[in-house]
Amino acid sequence: MKWAIDTLATSQDFTELDSFADSLRNPSIFQTGRMARVYAQSPDTKPLVLVARGSSGEIGASVAGVTFTHMRRGLPVVSQLSSHFTVRGAPIAPSGPEGLEATTMLLQELPHRMGPNSVYIRCYPDFGAPTVPILQLCGYAREDWLNIVINLEKGERQLLEEMSKHRRKGIRTATKAGFEVIRISTADGVDVLYRLLSDAHRHLMVPFQTRPLFNAVLRDLGSTGNALMLIAKRGDEVLAGRIVLLYGGTAYDWYGGSTPQGKQLRVDEWLTWNAMLLAKDRGAAQFDFGGAGKPDEDYGPREFKRRFGGCVTNVGRYTRVLARLRFAVAELAQAVLRRI
Repeated sequence: MKWAIDTLATSQDFTELDSFADSLRNPSIFQTGRMARVYAQSPDTKPLVLVARGSSGEIGASVAGVTFTHMRRGLPVVSQLSSHFTVRGAPIAPSGPEGLEATTMLLQELPHRMGPNSVYIRCYPDFGAPTVPILQLCGYAREDWLNIVINLEKGERQLLEEMSKHRRKGIRTATKAGFEVIRISTADGVDVLYRLLSDAHRHLMVPFQTRPLFNAVLRDLGSTGNALMLIAKRGDEVLAGRIVLLYGGTAYDWYGGSTPQGKQLRVDEWLTWNAMLLAKDRGAAQFDFGGAGKPDEDYGPREFKRRFGGCVTNVGRYTRVLARLRFAVAELAQAVLRRI
């Protein structure tokens, strides 16, 4: 079949993408018009959605991603070197040769649609995505990349039994401390959650997006049941926060953080457990931790996630380098900054 490549950019376009994604089996929320619409409302996240259309105008495959610039604040040199395009999930298409053909065209075209400052394209597929084998055929280099996925179809007691002893103890200790889970549903609540998450990311020297992105999450995802925006409190003290996205039977752990006091009290563990239970109540069959790093490198968050039990996967991540010299310099700069 002959395919035409089209760019989706308007709210009506994103609604069309939602209809396409909803018709497929287990697509990632990050490949929907819902997420493209959210990213489009933030000044520091620039979505790009490409679709392959058949002769009748129908969508045969799509790929959605977003341009980020890591470590941009106060580090303009690194900012110029690190602009990149992230595809979370994988391109989506119906099963069969036509879908794979359309996906191949999209992946080959994608580098030509990047801005002049883009250094690389990086894809983090979900486990079992049918379009993953095409990535390497289209010039995207694979490297090991772990993830941890919890099966929420098990009973609450079994989920606890499959956790590490250390994790169960932390949850029990926090439960006895009298913490309260608050689901954010107002702009004032977003203020509280954003301040906590921003402070936590700044302390860890991890990039964090600006406030408009989280306003859009509340407005466009919270109102439709596609997002849980949570904080943990004890009295008037806010100790931890978490944002979990919900779509197609999967809960995606997206943003999380705590205060130093909350970390000491193990509120992170308790709030993550409660987020799993809330997601389970809303029909999620699995809890996707969103990445656990390279298997041959120390990665602190992996240990936090591993102790919840679950299945360790290694689908890999896939990179298409667009500017090799800038990519090498950016990788070196980020490695140095991680050690500071």
